[in-house]
Amino acid sequence: MIYQPETLDKYRKEAKELGYGVPADYYDSDIMELVRVCNGVGGQGSKINPILNFIYRKYQGVAAPHDWGYAKGGTELDKKMLDADFERNALIRWKVLYGSTRYINPFALWERNKIRLAYRFVSMFGFQYFNYHAKG
Repeated sequence: MIYQPETLDKYRKEAKELGYGVPADYYDSDIMELVRVCNGVGGQGSKINPILNFIYRKYQGVAAPHDWGYAKGGTELDKKMLDADFERNALIRWKVLYGSTRYINPFALWERNKIRLAYRFVSMFGFQYFNYHAKG
């Protein structure tokens, strides 16, 4: 457990304010269940999570709904949609963080490349952590 309820509540507010794509029940889910499920950036139980959480510290609010969706699971299509939302949400956050200078600011461009890298990794290797099951 890396998050406190107050932190996840803050991330839910961020997601709502910025219009993130999130699983349908993300806002209404029990906060303690979110605390149990959400592990930040990286796969559940991965040894490199502390490093990833530091590198992507500005995008923790983007990771929480993605973690929730992975725990709920579903089909391969559901996973792909969650991963696409993860990237879109990160880019929304990036736009808010860097504003109108984001395409000329070298730090912003570096952050954008980190987002692309995270999306590539989650789309290629996230299957290990996704809860696959048929719709039902």
